[in-house]
Amino acid sequence: MIRFGATDVRVRRRPRVAWIVALALAVPALLAAVGLELAAGLLLLGGLFLFFMLPAVLYEDSLLGERNVPVLSADRAGIAFGKRLVLRRERIDAAFVEPLADGGRQVHLWGKRERDDLVLFLDDEKRAALLLDALGLTPDAHAARFVVESAPLRSRARQRLAAALRMAGGFAIAGAVVWAMGHVPLAGFSLVPLLWLYGVLVRFLRRHRRVTLGSDALVVEEEIPFAAIAKVSAVGDRDAHVERIAGDRIVLRFDGREAKDKRATFIERLQQSVARAAGATHLGALLAPGGRSSEAWLAELRRMSGGEGYRGPSLPPEELWRVVLHPGAEAGARAGALAALVAGFDEDDRVRVGTMSESTVRVDLRAALAAAAREGATDDAVVTAFLGASER
Repeated sequence: MIRFGATDVRVRRRPRVAWIVALALAVPALLAAVGLELAAGLLLLGGLFLFFMLPAVLYEDSLLGERNVPVLSADRAGIAFGKRLVLRRERIDAAFVEPLADGGRQVHLWGKRERDDLVLFLDDEKRAALLLDALGLTPDAHAARFVVESAPLRSRARQRLAAALRMAGGFAIAGAVVWAMGHVPLAGFSLVPLLWLYGVLVRFLRRHRRVTLGSDALVVEEEIPFAAIAKVSAVGDRDAHVERIAGDRIVLRFDGREAKDKRATFIERLQQSVARAAGATHLGALLAPGGRSSEAWLAELRRMSGGEGYRGPSLPPEELWRVVLHPGAEAGARAGALAALVAGFDEDDRVRVGTMSESTVRVDLRAALAAAAREGATDDAVVTAFLGASER
């Protein structure tokens, strides 16, 4: 297992704001409960003053929990400060490495929840790469997940319906305030704050969806092979447009914390994957099933690999591995190359394809990789697993 270790790494982690706010409110409430209203009021006013003034007087990032960690280690279990595991590997959704002016690197780790987010400051690019490798967060070993708004992914009719419902809610609030003014004339002053609160609530209740960027495909509502993507670009402040060769376009709107950084990470990785897919080898056409039955496909694979008593020229293992490892190759071709190689697998090869299965999002290819990773796997088992998952 690869392990990364470092001393005196600078770390930025979001503080437990919820606990701080709860404590700030609980203490004045306790004082008020025992009859010390003046002390409670003064403490609450002082807390509000500090809340608004601290960001202006403290040094940059001090409120984000930035500090030095004497001993930091990372492996497939996650990140530990000393002997304490602070972030489990399975809680990390995506990673982004940002170059700094002094030559160092700022590694962003985004978790499933805001409190899981972590930023590590390292001296150089090599150490940042070693950290990601230890965590298994390199693009070929990690399926990154990003949260986007559901609204742009809806049909035009559903978008119009949602807009009509939002407007109806605003008119309902305005109508209620106008009606209340007939009984309480000062009620009209509540219109602006109520509409503002309604706008905040609507934004907070926006529905979100996770998209997955694997080593072989992009999954939004369906699996989109990289070879089917023509272009990806940033539009506006938060949108990423994914244009398919078929001519349609998918709009992904990133929202929430560090939305711009997450969009930049998504676009950079997807552009690299699409570029690799454009260079897929022509050998794939020979290895893919191509409409053949499982028996005919398996017989052809054995012939090409020189197995089962077949004589004649066979494909070199390095050529077959090139297809297996090529994220832009067609899934059937990769499964075929895998089946042709599996008879010669050693323990390192099984671990290698098992790791690949973790970052693969296509169900059929992932099934083939998982089958090949088992001890004693055969070409028949790989082909059966691939075709069985394809039919589901």
